[in-house]
Amino acid sequence: MAEDHDQRFKVLPQEFFAEFFQLFFPDWARRFDFARVTWLDKEVFTDPPQGERRYLDLVARMPVLQALPMPRSAQ
Repeated sequence: MAEDHDQRFKVLPQEFFAEFFQLFFPDWARRFDFARVTWLDKEVFTDPPQGERRYLDLVARMPVLQALPMPRSAQ
């Protein structure tokens, strides 16, 4: 019987999402509320009206604790 590596791989980011950010992106990790992550499966994004359609297997939606400052326009 073939192993379902795709399904196993999807579990890893869900289980260790906060730790991944804290290890590789510590400055960014302080901005997110990892306790309130919502996982969206099979989210579809399109580029209407005739653009390419893309499918994502796993998408995390979570609120921010600290918003990024708006960039100043170059003068």
